[in-house]
Amino acid sequence: MKLLTDFDGVWTDPREEAALGYDFIVDEVCRITGADREKIQARISSIRDEVLSQPLLHGWESNGAIAAFSEEDPYITNNAICRAICLHHSDLWDQLKNDFSDFDAFSYSCYRGGVQRYSAGNVDLLRKGAKDVLRSLLSKGWEIVYASNSTGEKLRSCLGELSAEGGGPIRIRGSARKFVLTSDDGGSSQKFAERDVRTDRGHYLEILEEEKPDIIVGDVFSLDLSLPAELIAKGIPYLARGLVLYKTEYTPSWALEAAQSTPGISVVGSLVEFETHLTSFA
Repeated sequence: MKLLTDFDGVWTDPREEAALGYDFIVDEVCRITGADREKIQARISSIRDEVLSQPLLHGWESNGAIAAFSEEDPYITNNAICRAICLHHSDLWDQLKNDFSDFDAFSYSCYRGGVQRYSAGNVDLLRKGAKDVLRSLLSKGWEIVYASNSTGEKLRSCLGELSAEGGGPIRIRGSARKFVLTSDDGGSSQKFAERDVRTDRGHYLEILEEEKPDIIVGDVFSLDLSLPAELIAKGIPYLARGLVLYKTEYTPSWALEAAQSTPGISVVGSLVEFETHLTSFA
């Protein structure tokens, strides 16, 4: 059987890396504006509170619409902060735009800055026991494919000898662009827990149709599970083992409610629980 899995948030705890990305946002605003650091820290903190308090209005934007909501994971929160600075805080953006073409460029630069700072600390990004779980699943005959918005390089450095590039059996499809909304006319959406979630994710759909996995696991409902849930409802011939939401410390209540109320979605709260869930299909 084939597992298609997300990476960050399932096999890692992204909070520390994302916190460094948040610090990088503060550093960049200070560097470019020359403003007092304490004032900028307070300003960015206020913007963070703003985007988290209104997730339907803030998040990871694609093609003019919200593709993932601000409270779904800490990376998306950072992305939403950068977007909000661009759209709603012109006194800051008028100075930042000389260095960044748009909020996507600003956000990605800060994300990469956080990743590089975390890497410099030589701290393992994987959750404790992650490789043991992967080896156990492989020994039981599972084919494992990663589909992640992160770069393949990041995943390969974490997985090492288990990745196909390192001589192992696990394939990596990095830069999966699950956040990219590919319709120009408003696209398709589905209602999950009373929240409209866009499902016109053409690049992700290509991966799903090429891989035809038996099961998918992810921690961000909109990015990882909304499109597959729609496909299951339409009766596609794969995903016979359904979907799994990996519940984290930051999983919003609506996402948990959506998983629990949508046919074919299970919820796990640890890699041990996830391994047990997959083993039940043997």
